[in-house]
Amino acid sequence: MELNELNALLDEGQTICEGSEEFTLNAAISLSTREALSKINESTMSDEEASEAFLGLIGAKAEGFRFFRPIYLDYGRNLHLGDNVFINALTTIQDQGGVYIGNRVYIGHRVSIATLNHAFDPAHRADLRPKSVHIDDDVWIGDGAIILPGVHIGQGSIVGAGAVVSRDIPSGSIAVGVPAKVVGQIGDRE
Repeated sequence: MELNELNALLDEGQTICEGSEEFTLNAAISLSTREALSKINESTMSDEEASEAFLGLIGAKAEGFRFFRPIYLDYGRNLHLGDNVFINALTTIQDQGGVYIGNRVYIGHRVSIATLNHAFDPAHRADLRPKSVHIDDDVWIGDGAIILPGVHIGQGSIVGAGAVVSRDIPSGSIAVGVPAKVVGQIGDRE
């Protein structure tokens, strides 16, 4: 099993069963990513150097990318970044299912982005069920927000601090709460 084959299965939303070749490869990649990212997080390199090392780790080319350490990735091989993205400290991204972040996206402290679910049946609880997350251009995600698998956040939207996003957010919306609900449009609040 090769990385591109595993990513194709993950992108298709195929269940990755515990003990399978795919499951084992995922675990090995996750460990490698966490080890490499730990070195970046703990290094004395400048923020610019750390951002370049992060992009090298995930194999991305994104102009103007910045992040504040520490940041955590669960996989690191299915994260897609637009230009001028900023990710604040203590953010956790579980990207097996695919995380697609557009241009000029701002992600606050302690944000969690998840792309995996598990079976309800305890006998299969360890199986991985991926669903991608899409964050369009010009989105701002407030501190402590949680973005759940399969969510699409539309262009220009704001997700309030502490919100739990379990459903799609339309473009230009302001969404807050647990679960997150649209409470207004961007033009209404300026």
